[in-house]
Amino acid sequence: MSLSLWPISIIASAGSATTKGAVKLHVGLDHEGLLPAFVAITDGKTDDLNAARALQLPSGSIVVMDRDYNDYAWYNQLNNNGISFVTRLKTNARYRVIASAGSATVSAERCSKTKV
Repeated sequence: MSLSLWPISIIASAGSATTKGAVKLHVGLDHEGLLPAFVAITDGKTDDLNAARALQLPSGSIVVMDRDYNDYAWYNQLNNNGISFVTRLKTNARYRVIASAGSATVSAERCSKTKV
């Protein structure tokens, strides 16, 4: 999922007064065709996490998001629905490493880790 904030200008019909607004564009990309599979537009005040929770994602999807989407119950729901996700953890996240896929040629800082 890719999120972009597109500012727009709304011109009042009664005169030349202008106010600013924003819309958010939520896009789901189809990896096989590299084309948008869906587009959802929300106003600029809509919380990104609420918009993401409302999406009907098919099993097998991969959701890429920033740490602003921190909701462990939603992560669990995605996992239970066969949806993978990639995110950055918040600095104060509590986790434990359950497996490490390191290599003899890769330093410990660069090996992949599975966190729960």
